[in-house]
Amino acid sequence: MLLGTVARQMLQAPAAARPAHTVLNEQIRRRFDSADAVFLLIVLALFGMCLGGNASKLGLPISPDRVFLALAIGVAASDRTLRSSLASALQRWHVVFLVPIAIAIGSALHVGTLTTTAGLFAILDSLGVVPFLLFIFVPVLVDSPARLRVLLTALIGMGAYLGATAFFEVLGPHSFVWPGYIVDPGAGILFGRARGPFLQPAANGMVMLTSAVACVIALRTWRRRAVKVGAVLSLVLCLVGAALTLTRSVWIAETLTVFVLALTSGAARKLVLPGIAALALGVFALVTLVPPVQTAVDSRLSDTRSGYDRLIANDAAMRVLEQNPLTGVGWQRFSQVEGDWVRQDPDYSITNVGISVHNVLLGYAAEIGLPGAASWLVCFVAATAIAVRARPGSAVSKAWQHGLFAVVIGWVVVAMLAPVNYSLPNALLWLWLGLVPHLCHAGSGPAGRGRSESRPSGPLPVSTR
Repeated sequence: MLLGTVARQMLQAPAAARPAHTVLNEQIRRRFDSADAVFLLIVLALFGMCLGGNASKLGLPISPDRVFLALAIGVAASDRTLRSSLASALQRWHVVFLVPIAIAIGSALHVGTLTTTAGLFAILDSLGVVPFLLFIFVPVLVDSPARLRVLLTALIGMGAYLGATAFFEVLGPHSFVWPGYIVDPGAGILFGRARGPFLQPAANGMVMLTSAVACVIALRTWRRRAVKVGAVLSLVLCLVGAALTLTRSVWIAETLTVFVLALTSGAARKLVLPGIAALALGVFALVTLVPPVQTAVDSRLSDTRSGYDRLIANDAAMRVLEQNPLTGVGWQRFSQVEGDWVRQDPDYSITNVGISVHNVLLGYAAEIGLPGAASWLVCFVAATAIAVRARPGSAVSKAWQHGLFAVVIGWVVVAMLAPVNYSLPNALLWLWLGLVPHLCHAGSGPAGRGRSESRPSGPLPVSTR
């Protein structure tokens, strides 16, 4: 089509017309503008977040997601029209996002952790600077069916990679695992579980469950058989991979995610339910027929010490709140001072201190006080309520909203039982929260690849939600 357009212009042009390569360049620029560049850079940043702070193990001086995000900001800032479109996304209530960030920065300055790597990046990635920015601005960039297809395809591909890596990481052969540091026993902790490039089973499991939701959306909105087969394969890999994380909070989240997907998968239920049944049989076969998996599962189910360690840490956080309800112990300081707040429980012994609070909201409260935790909770509840209450105007926006239910439930389950200080799970959650109201407000959402249940009437309008 592009070459045909150029050819027609060349045939119709006068003798003094510009060279063909100039016309071709103009056509390319017209089809790939600054908004496309920013959107693709953000998608690449999401893939870069898979490294989870392990870029140095690949010999990289800085994590790729930082580079891609910086480039995206630079490109957006250099385009006046795009700046105006992004600025239109800002709403008055978004000021609430500044409150927990300001409280955390003030706390970090007071205790001296703002200049530390952990303190700074926890504010950027975990508490919310990057997630909040994705929530506000990325939906504006998804203003065409093509971009939504790219995002959905990226999530499915990410899930397929993480699921296949999890399989080979736990069951072998390890030669199929990339990057190689994933199977290095000396890299990170919890070796033997499906840690993925994050080197953290919980983060790996959360992202795979989010990708599984994307697969179900593809099954609901894509009609081409080939892409549906790819979505089913990625779905199976994601759910098997999440099981192989051998993380109990992920197992609970996976169970609830599968339940929600089964209830809300609509016309795709005839594909989703058999797939889930086959998955259950496959996992059962792995546990019963593969001795290493059976041993690992038995070990996780019978392991009570790690549970006691988490109870001790959470009890210590409650004591912090009793003594310092307004300020906590300071941003990113709990693990350093936990020993001062631990008390021997008569029912279980102390075996480990210096770990994070295994509950996101309680962890925020212990470090930046109840006002800081409450302000973050207000942001989360407000964003979720807006997304849930939005009225979908098409089958596609309805599928994404149903997917949001599963994503939020899965995230909350893990957040209640573990610290979620990983950039990608938080980024995907907030991106989804912002995208759903945008798709619903647009009326006729992008329909995805091929024919859809509800055809789009054209490009999505830029929405301010």
